[in-house]
Amino acid sequence: MLSYIKKQLNRKSADVVIYPRIKNRKYLKELEPIHKQSPDSMPFYKVLTHDLLLTFAIDDGENYLSLSPLLMAKHNISEEQMWDRGLDTGFAAIQNSQVIASEAVWEIRLDEMAACTILYPSFWHGVEQQMGGQVVINFTHKNFVLCARKDNPEHLRTLISIINEIGFGDTHSLSPELYTFVGDEIQRVELRQVNN
Repeated sequence: MLSYIKKQLNRKSADVVIYPRIKNRKYLKELEPIHKQSPDSMPFYKVLTHDLLLTFAIDDGENYLSLSPLLMAKHNISEEQMWDRGLDTGFAAIQNSQVIASEAVWEIRLDEMAACTILYPSFWHGVEQQMGGQVVINFTHKNFVLCARKDNPEHLRTLISIINEIGFGDTHSLSPELYTFVGDEIQRVELRQVNN
């Protein structure tokens, strides 16, 4: 009987699809009241950059629910499963991203998941190969990301101009900052570095 119960619990956990989600620091401020009331209800998050965070969510059929210790326990999801399955889901999803290439700036589009490309340096190394050099990336929105060649000042000015026109008041807007990958490590690019 005990083995049957364990199988059912594992099956229940395996049925839940876990999605990575990229958020900005505003997300943490919105969660402060939850944290004060019930720390176990506070969604899991990991700081990726000074302004971007990784969270994980599940789809309950109506909404995406951020994984917290309470929700993980309810669905019998371990932290290891959250990481493994969430990152696997994200990697599979980014294979379907759409690239809109212009001479100066490329746009990576993927509903709900474009910003998750920050989790996969290999994705950006592939973009760099296609663009012919290191890129500067702006994780603008959960649905789209912008990039340009780092060694082309004219293209970078175009990228910065586009970022300045966007505005970041939208609920799913993320960051006006610029980043690049050095190996597998993401690094912030200072504006003065771009203008040189």
